[in-house]
Amino acid sequence: MKNKITVIAISLLAFAFLAVGVIADSPPSQYNIDGFIKDAGGKGVPVGTSISLFNANTSNNESTTTINSRGRYSIILDGSAGQHIKITPFNNTHIGRRTVILPQAAGGITVIENVNISLNNHPSLGDVQLNDTTIAAGVDVKATTEYLDQENDTASIQFIWLINGNAAFNETFSNKVNANVSSTLSSSLFKRGDTVKARVNSTDTFYPQGPKDSAEIVIENTAPVASAPAISPSEPTVLNNITATYGYQDADGDIEIKSLIRWFKNGVEEKKLENSSTVNSSDLVEEDRWMFRVTPSDGTDFGNTLSSANVTIGLTSSISLLTGFNLFAIPVNLSNYAVDDSNLIVSKQGCVNFLYRYNTSTGNYEIAARSDLDGWASSDGFLSLEPGRGYWAKANQSCNLRFNGRKAAPLSVNVVQGFNLLGWFFNQGVNLDPDPFSLSVANCLQSFYYYDAAAGRYRVAVFDEGFGWASADGVTSIDSGKGFWLRAERACRWDQQD
Repeated sequence: MKNKITVIAISLLAFAFLAVGVIADSPPSQYNIDGFIKDAGGKGVPVGTSISLFNANTSNNESTTTINSRGRYSIILDGSAGQHIKITPFNNTHIGRRTVILPQAAGGITVIENVNISLNNHPSLGDVQLNDTTIAAGVDVKATTEYLDQENDTASIQFIWLINGNAAFNETFSNKVNANVSSTLSSSLFKRGDTVKARVNSTDTFYPQGPKDSAEIVIENTAPVASAPAISPSEPTVLNNITATYGYQDADGDIEIKSLIRWFKNGVEEKKLENSSTVNSSDLVEEDRWMFRVTPSDGTDFGNTLSSANVTIGLTSSISLLTGFNLFAIPVNLSNYAVDDSNLIVSKQGCVNFLYRYNTSTGNYEIAARSDLDGWASSDGFLSLEPGRGYWAKANQSCNLRFNGRKAAPLSVNVVQGFNLLGWFFNQGVNLDPDPFSLSVANCLQSFYYYDAAAGRYRVAVFDEGFGWASADGVTSIDSGKGFWLRAERACRWDQQD
């Protein structure tokens, strides 16, 4: 009987080795044991207790029971719930229900009855996808993969970026499970014509996955970019050429080659000016609106088209000044009315250094003076010009005074009783016959006086209710750019219209 028991024990041990079936060089696999477990003393744990079986000769933590891969020794399995056993499987499929007998270090055995041993699912590393298959230089590349594990085993996901077949950038993400994982390759690491792909590996406790490669792409040419299109000068007149200006940027460092420039006048394309950067002043007419569109090119690709803002060709009006005092008025609408060299443009530098305006309230003149060092200044507060007003200019030599601006709009001028130093706010003069004055009070004007700088005296025109305006001095019109004294019998408003 003793021999029989010995044989049975030997047979049980042999079965245990067979059931364990360890193969030292097999890849590790995880199993779930679902069944009834007894220790050597017959103590059991409930059905449903899960025990994970791993490769032999490895211990992960203090609660892990390690079995020698050849079955030469064992640590006692005491049946505690959640206790771990390490084992190598027969194969990579479901094994089914088995009775597992494990040897103990003291010579006893542990019997695990009716155990359902099933293979732990391998984790899944998805295909590596790039965010785009047509990437240009200057644009970052992004690769994404999906890591899945039914047992929620975490893993480290490693991205290896290959440029022209060589590893150029690595990035590792730890403790990932059931998630999409992405890595981005900076555009600073590659250039046009390079080949780029991402290679991904995953490593968890049991099964490494990969490598998996993305599709390989060739970095394409980057189209250039134009910026800040504008016409120079920004306030042109018929005296100026106008030029298309814009910025040019290219991520590949390509130079600009044959960018497309198209000019438009009053909304209609001027075909003859295609690809010209400049429009000559001879093609400009006052009050025309101009703009251009630019499509940048590096000789390979065109970038996006940008449009400049419209500019309107301004008026230019020149007034002849003689040495000494001259009466003038502003004949155009200025962008600003500051007393400065940008508005008071003289043909000879420094030929006009003094301006005078008449203050009807005080009956005094206010003076603005110019120096080469400080420009224009005034202790009387004469810092700006006004449309419809007349001014004295003192010239130290004969020269021309030019104004650049826009066509003047209708203007209302308040006229006080007595003398008013005024001017005509338009680029073209108007005849005195018929009466050109539009007044808020009929017949409020009595006379006006032109100053003839060449003769050094005034020329006068007088108004008569029956005959209109008449002059013994040959004054027949209100001239553009000329200032004059206007005498009113009573206060009224003069509405100037072109």
